[in-house]
Amino acid sequence: MKLVRRLGAFLLALSIVVSTHTPAAYAEISASHVYHNHMPNFWAYYDTAKYASTPVGSPIRYTYDGQVIELKKNPPAGYPYFLPGGAPMPHDDLVAYYTHHAKTGAYLSWPWQVAGDLKNNHPATGMQVTMSGSLLNNVDSFMYTNNVNGYNNKA
Repeated sequence: MKLVRRLGAFLLALSIVVSTHTPAAYAEISASHVYHNHMPNFWAYYDTAKYASTPVGSPIRYTYDGQVIELKKNPPAGYPYFLPGGAPMPHDDLVAYYTHHAKTGAYLSWPWQVAGDLKNNHPATGMQVTMSGSLLNNVDSFMYTNNVNGYNNKA
């Protein structure tokens, strides 16, 4: 019983010491900037007529948006997907979509500009950038098809 009282007295004394000790407060709060960029393929087309001639074990790749733009310009023979007015699907204007400043900025320049600004002006700040695989494939496809202005830097 004496041990319990001693332990209780010790814990009470410790709590008084801890509660009266105020650590230094910091006025700055670290901040973080997050870019999460994701874009699925608009028209994940695969020409099934080529399926039988694809070697076993070879990857089957759907079209990325750069190739979809080319597909809409010149649909392959037997292409079955057309809108009621006769235009090839998809109905989306991918060139207009990807050339909008919100897309070119978010995918090609803003994250790097913000990172530089944070490094130079707010060095305690953190930054995260995520880009989905589908978005990377789409942006990369524009660099090789050269059919969307601003996405043609192969360097």
